Amino acid sequence: MNLSLVESLLATYRRTFREEHYGGIWKGIFDRFQRPLHEVFMEGSAGEAEAILRNPASNYLHYGFENTFKDYKGGSSRDLSPLHRLSEALGTERLQNPEHLSPQMKVRRLWRKLDSAEAILLRIDRLLGPVDFPNPFPGETGTITGRGIDSDRAIHAVYQASLLKGHVLEIGGGLGRTAYYAQRFGIADYTIVDLPFSGISQGYFLGNVLGTHAIKLQSPDEFFASADTYDLVLNVDSMTELSIEAAQKYASAVMDRAKRFISINHESNRFAVRDLFGKPQTRHPYWLRAGYVEELFTF
Repeated sequence: MNLSLVESLLATYRRTFREEHYGGIWKGIFDRFQRPLHEVFMEGSAGEAEAILRNPASNYLHYGFENTFKDYKGGSSRDLSPLHRLSEALGTERLQNPEHLSPQMKVRRLWRKLDSAEAILLRIDRLLGPVDFPNPFPGETGTITGRGIDSDRAIHAVYQASLLKGHVLEIGGGLGRTAYYAQRFGIADYTIVDLPFSGISQGYFLGNVLGTHAIKLQSPDEFFASADTYDLVLNVDSMTELSIEAAQKYASAVMDRAKRFISINHESNRFAVRDLFGKPQTRHPYWLRAGYVEELFTF
């Protein structure tokens, strides 16, 4: 148990939580699944909160941004396809073309089937630096490797971290996996702005795998009150889930305080990211998830 970390996280949570932060789909998720946990974080002991944070598979703490939550139907496997997709995206293996079934391609397909997770990861290591998969929580699911259980979320985080450089801000950081890999790949200045309910999970995960204060965590109020500037801002699968007013507020801050913005979002909600930022400098399908687009905006 790490009660000193939890006590610090609870103090921050109680200071920064605002009911008005929750709008759009997140209010429904919060009210339906997470409000009882919020009440513990507001009124309970550090021991009670630590029990929630330590074992998220027994509750709905991570519902909406991670796969480790109560009643999740996924499971561990030995399917290497997510790792192969990551390797293709990074260029550490060639993209397969089903239109060209030459003998050489057939040999590469056979080799790919026989390839191991470790062989793929060694090639990625040479490009990015050492990749591992910390699993601080019981019940995590994904591909079984010699470096830990590799979930789809971790695969996405490795790729996203590979896009980053300089002083980075992430809007909506999930569990903090991208921040973890970014630091592993040499990015020393990383900030996450997120709702306090997500932030307490980020603080617990990152505090356990990187140590406290390795990544700066901000609430929305703290972010908008700051004048800090950034080389690059990242947002993945969340900007268009906000109310249009909240999204416009973030967009205005990003355009005023950053040089570049990378968006990885789908376009099935009421508005798209380009409705906020205008024409992107580059736009292409996201390598790792069908139906998502990766866009780069420069200011």
